[in-house]
Amino acid sequence: MATTPKVSERSCSIRFPEISGDRANVSASSLIESLRDIDPSLVVSRERDNPNAQDAGTVLTIILGSAPAAAVAAGLASWIRMKRVAVRITTADQSVDVSGDGANAARIIEAVFKKK
Repeated sequence: MATTPKVSERSCSIRFPEISGDRANVSASSLIESLRDIDPSLVVSRERDNPNAQDAGTVLTIILGSAPAAAVAAGLASWIRMKRVAVRITTADQSVDVSGDGANAARIIEAVFKKK
């Protein structure tokens, strides 16, 4: 059974609901690199969706810290469009799926990060 990372007001978890296995691992690694390029103050951790799996983990927990939500949202949206991968972003009070072809991805993601 998968665990749900704890999220706070300035954090979220990201999952890849439409892919699994090696592709999800590659996507998680790629997204971590991309997020760290956006703002080095972001704290990104990686957890296993399945505790019995031997992979590095496909669930990312992001702590925004002092990083501007708009910059993180724009970078995440750009990565989603480039990779054509759907993600599920979960904050303390909501969960939203954003697909790789969503024209308004940055606006949606920013709203998720800023929601109180």
